[in-house]
Amino acid sequence: MKPHLIRVVFIFFIFTSSILNAQKTTLAKHWIPFLQKIEIDVDKPTAFKFTGWVKVERHKQDSTTEARLWARVDNKDEQPGFFDNMKNRPITNDKWQKYEIKGTLLPNASSLTIGGMAYYNGMFFFDNFQLFLKDNDGFYYPVPLKNADFEHSELLKDWKSSLIANNSKLIKNFTFSIATDAQSGRQSLKIIGKNITRPLPEEKLKSWYQKDYAEDTIPGISLDKAYREVIKTRKGQEVIVAVLDTKLDIHHEDLKDQIWINTDEIPDNGIDDDNNGYVDDINGWDFLSNTKGEFVKYQYVESTRIVKAYDSIFKDKAANEIPSDLMDKYELYTKAYTAWKKEVDPEAEVKIHNMKLWKDKVNKGERVLDSIYPKMSYTSKELDSLIVSYKDNLAIQPKLKDYKEAWQNNLTQEALDEMINSLHTKQKIILNLAHNERAIPGDDVTNINDRYYGSPIVYGDVPYQHATFVSGVMGATRSNSIGINGFSVHIKLMPVVMVASGDEHDKDVALAIRYAVDNGAKVINMSWGKNLSLNQQWVNEALQYAADKDVLLVTAAGNEDTNIDKYDYYLNDHEEGKEIVDNLIVVGASTWDKENLKAQFSNYGINNVDVFAPGVDVFTTTYSKNQYGFGYGTSVSSPLVAGLAGLLRAYYPKLSAKQVKQIILASGTHYDTTILMASENGEVYQVPFSKLSKSGKVVNAYNAFLMAEKLSKN
Repeated sequence: MKPHLIRVVFIFFIFTSSILNAQKTTLAKHWIPFLQKIEIDVDKPTAFKFTGWVKVERHKQDSTTEARLWARVDNKDEQPGFFDNMKNRPITNDKWQKYEIKGTLLPNASSLTIGGMAYYNGMFFFDNFQLFLKDNDGFYYPVPLKNADFEHSELLKDWKSSLIANNSKLIKNFTFSIATDAQSGRQSLKIIGKNITRPLPEEKLKSWYQKDYAEDTIPGISLDKAYREVIKTRKGQEVIVAVLDTKLDIHHEDLKDQIWINTDEIPDNGIDDDNNGYVDDINGWDFLSNTKGEFVKYQYVESTRIVKAYDSIFKDKAANEIPSDLMDKYELYTKAYTAWKKEVDPEAEVKIHNMKLWKDKVNKGERVLDSIYPKMSYTSKELDSLIVSYKDNLAIQPKLKDYKEAWQNNLTQEALDEMINSLHTKQKIILNLAHNERAIPGDDVTNINDRYYGSPIVYGDVPYQHATFVSGVMGATRSNSIGINGFSVHIKLMPVVMVASGDEHDKDVALAIRYAVDNGAKVINMSWGKNLSLNQQWVNEALQYAADKDVLLVTAAGNEDTNIDKYDYYLNDHEEGKEIVDNLIVVGASTWDKENLKAQFSNYGINNVDVFAPGVDVFTTTYSKNQYGFGYGTSVSSPLVAGLAGLLRAYYPKLSAKQVKQIILASGTHYDTTILMASENGEVYQVPFSKLSKSGKVVNAYNAFLMAEKLSKN
């Protein structure tokens, strides 16, 4: 008997890949998918099987060529479901062969997406796709797929791929065509991949962003060349670069010697020795903590903050009921309320309860397995064998079946704990209007003049150790022969904590900028951002304060693959369409692949993004026990520019913040390359890389030094 299917509906859509929660993305050109999405409901766990015939003719010089089938289950509660893209068993056989993916649909499944993928250079053939669901008697019965044999004259009818939207001719790397070489029927789908850049070896990857394109054919920032040919053994002077971010691992082996020390303050004496209003601020300041040792780990997203501020004024009111002098605030509230309401989940408690039930099932299954077959991990075949062996034991077999179902969906106790914590935190803190996000700092959140709150402890175990990897690319010690090389031994890093999981508060942003400026920072890095702002005027005044004090500000453009000329993104240096300061650099993320120079996730905009810098596979410091790893995002692009600014100010201290900004933008490398983009309706089009930012360039340290040298002599 078949399981009860409430509905089976085919949905076709444009596929996009994403990094760091991108809302929409550009196109990954070293691989290409095609797919069908099926919306499907089942009333109990139901096994499925997806099969297809595939063969691959590799490019003779490309060992990375491979094909895959893939299947993904999306759940109604937006929690991760089954996913298999054959990453551990890629297809490279040059003869037709049948491949399959097996998985399980749980009762909360909302859709099943299936398809194929081609990677790198070669020819890829696909044919005779089939989908099956398992009935109560253990038999698989077919679910109809459309054009599953690719026999339709319109080759990809009922299949979709982002790289062939509207039959675009713009795609350099992949082409789709009909092949008469078929496993069944008259024809098959053939994909050809060509001229695709292969991944860099890991050792090159660790230092690629410091390389020079002319010398290394890698579009880095030419920092090695700048040291080798210009800086050499020249002496510079100390420059303080403030890191406005999360808590920072100031004890990391590659950062500890570069941490700023406030020599005007006596440590731990409870006295404000330098009279700056902040007691014992030896290494910086944390605006999200108190003197009891407590610190904020999670704070509101900005939509929650705005709704809470204005809900009592505007709730349930129409625009015609609002006085004209409040209309700007009403419009902000309406926008924020829409965003906030979309995130609030009325079924959160039920979901958390169900996750706890699954955690209990996993725990019971592990105890049973430990008692009969103790080992670290299990294969599907081993679990099936045990289930059969204990088929008559009604105490043990159900626990084994539950465990296998959880195992198939990667539902470990650790994963479930993380999901429970994430959902609980989001609903009970980040989106909860009743939560007091300022209970720990204890300040008057509505008063920008209430500024002396927080504590001097700038390090600690926060959920997201963002500042540590941001700081490494900018300021890791160059002279210790370990880890990585930052920009200069002359850079001293000043931690100023004002970021927790959630969105940064405008008051903290403004006061953190002022603290850094007042305590000697000449460059400030801010690797964060948001789409709404409650008190942007406070921030704008702080930007102007920094400009008046000749301090250069650098910030990340964001990771939503959005044109921020068209959509609000904070912080920025514009007010009512006009630039209000000349000391802020907004940075997008570039890659090591010239043909795909814009990082897929990076925001862009010819007016609001100033320049690009490496933001993919950037090797840097990470939190805990002197670790290192690869960083991604405009969060690492920004400190690369801040590091370059600090380097320039160390050797050319007479240059103003405005001049340093002009040098960085003017001296970057121009690349004559076009970027493939996708519109909101899925249309593919080309844009010159030079049109994605104000400068149209990727920063170049060598060129910047040559320009700074010339300007300083004048």
